[in-house]
Amino acid sequence: MTQDKPQIYLPNTNIVVPTNSVEGQRPKKEIQEILELSEMLHGPVGIPAVLLVWGKQGSGKTMFMVWLCFKLKKYFGMPTIVDSPIIKPSFGAYHYMSDKEFIKERAKINKTMELYEKLGMLDQLEWDDLDIRMFRAGVLWDEAYDKMSVHQTSDRIAREYNGEVLQYRHNECVIGIISPDPYQVNRQYAYKFATHVVSCAYHENYKGSGQKYCTYQITNRHNMKVFFKELKVDKWGKLFKSKGVIASKVTYKKFKNIELDEEDERELDQYLNQKRYTLLKERGELNGTITSEPI
Repeated sequence: MTQDKPQIYLPNTNIVVPTNSVEGQRPKKEIQEILELSEMLHGPVGIPAVLLVWGKQGSGKTMFMVWLCFKLKKYFGMPTIVDSPIIKPSFGAYHYMSDKEFIKERAKINKTMELYEKLGMLDQLEWDDLDIRMFRAGVLWDEAYDKMSVHQTSDRIAREYNGEVLQYRHNECVIGIISPDPYQVNRQYAYKFATHVVSCAYHENYKGSGQKYCTYQITNRHNMKVFFKELKVDKWGKLFKSKGVIASKVTYKKFKNIELDEEDERELDQYLNQKRYTLLKERGELNGTITSEPI
């Protein structure tokens, strides 16, 4: 791939990266970085992946995913989603998604499928029709051991998060699961579900430079290639709060469960009404009438 090509097509995915940025021709260094990222993440469906990021406390786990999400947003147009308010304004745009909003998104998928089925259009439903955030996004789940475990089968939140992870090839997300030890999440993620395993280490005086760095070994379990990355703490540590607040499930009224309230249900009904109206209008079946009654 050379710099004079008009675009970079990433195999096994619908993502096409233009070699021209808003400011003009992309620097050769950026094009090289795009190719390196796509090679590092490359799997059965292109760059969508599940990364299990582990290491001691303070080893740079969160910083790795902040760096990766920043690059996914910059080069591939993938928005950033986080589950804890750790991102600083210097990072740029991102979306904080609580467990409750996550459950609401999952409910929206099911209700939209029901609507399309009632209208005899289920075979026409695509991800773009769902109007959800968890699609082609860079996702950072920090200290995820509190909610990620295939053993917590009675835990609705864990079941939904597990389902989202297993569907990464369909939702085309790059999901980072951060934990001090891979087994704190569980062996299934460590040995089976994760497409990549990232081990992290912190260095106070890296290679005698007098500077703080974090180093990473990234194993692509699809092709068993190993990649290495160095990140300077003074640069990438400015984009997030290293001791930010981590959300917990115990803050909810019903531990291990989330109930959507009336406002949530009303929002979903409004979404479905608008979706139904749009679909019927496209099929020419409105007859000049707009219905606002819930499905």
